[in-house]
Amino acid sequence: MVGVTGVITVQVEQGRLVRERFKRVEIGSLAAVALILAITVRSLVAPLITLATAVVAYLLAVRVIGAASTDVGAIAPSQIQPLIVALTLGLATDYSIFFLAGMRRRVLLGCSPRAALRASVTHNAPIVLVAGLTVAAGVASVSVAKLSLFRVFGPGLAMLVVIALLVSMTLVPALLAILGRLALWPGAGRGRDSAADERPTRGEQFARLLTHRGVALLQRSGLGKAHVRFTGAWSLGAEFVSTARADLIRVAVAVAAVNLVLLMLFLRAVVAPIYLLACSFLSVGAALGLTTLVFQGAIGQQGLIFYAPFAAGVLLASLGSDYNIFTVGRIWDETRSLPLREALVAAVPRSARPVNVAAVALAASFACVALIPVAPFRELAFAVAVGVLVDAFLVRSLLVPALIVLFGKFSGWRGRRLIAAAELRHGGAD
Repeated sequence: MVGVTGVITVQVEQGRLVRERFKRVEIGSLAAVALILAITVRSLVAPLITLATAVVAYLLAVRVIGAASTDVGAIAPSQIQPLIVALTLGLATDYSIFFLAGMRRRVLLGCSPRAALRASVTHNAPIVLVAGLTVAAGVASVSVAKLSLFRVFGPGLAMLVVIALLVSMTLVPALLAILGRLALWPGAGRGRDSAADERPTRGEQFARLLTHRGVALLQRSGLGKAHVRFTGAWSLGAEFVSTARADLIRVAVAVAAVNLVLLMLFLRAVVAPIYLLACSFLSVGAALGLTTLVFQGAIGQQGLIFYAPFAAGVLLASLGSDYNIFTVGRIWDETRSLPLREALVAAVPRSARPVNVAAVALAASFACVALIPVAPFRELAFAVAVGVLVDAFLVRSLLVPALIVLFGKFSGWRGRRLIAAAELRHGGAD
């Protein structure tokens, strides 16, 4: 019996497994997202719009990333195709669902499909654009790392995010305009009495409740000035991991700085972005802790492959800022006409539903990556799927509104957005 070992052999075997299971990842991701959207949006046509958008974005992304990889001699797209599929489908769903949800809500209130779409695009396009650019900037921050693996990982995924963003912002509104009411068939019906929608929903009631408050050895041998070098796969791996530890700190600082600056610019405040970013990193910590508990505790692995939690952390921190913009941006808009607590009651249910739907779709898409029987893929899939769900259902729906209530108008410091809105309301009352 003859066996072959070594790093190259492992890489070849992993490539073979990825190719064998890739179709399953594609089919599973598409089916899961289509089913989730059909149930939540109550439409059989809306999932087709999202899937068409994801397919177009994926085809463009693969070609662009492949061309860029060839030019710089980087990793081949086939080695990260499952991740590209999951992220493209998840982001396309994220950005599509806000246009769909906004249009559907206005159609149910009695607006014509064209007027509903125009209002949805006008309101959501700036938020989607800022959110997408924030995610792209966040993952691109990985380029500050020294390891070539990480330097390629960041810009490649940033290109993917930008492509998914541009396709979603152009193709989705176009398809909705062409299909009109058919895009919401059969869930939208002919609309309902707007008075019925004025009754407090369970989400509004819950939101209202929430707003209540080796050198020594050389010296002994007389070789103190000698230089030591190690070779071989294991020594190279040890150096690789050692460099990765330094990169972890470097990238964490870069990701935090980029996301913090973008949140400050979007919200025109200092205080709120700080605790929102802290919430994002809290989600990352919870996701990585649960991943360690499952894979080391329950499954019995000796440890996690170092780059899986690294990649998961970057993605989750960036997606956390994405959901921050969707959630808090809606609250900030409502404060123009409502007191802060009333703005929370109005905005949280409306923003929570699309965010939760998008999070479930993204989690399902990444969960399908676990179909590939390779440890890094399964660890990454679990960490991102769990982290996205924790972030959407616990952090954005519960913790963030509670912190906004706790900090009150101070959340908008040093900007005057919340204060000016309150003064305007009082002035109008006079």
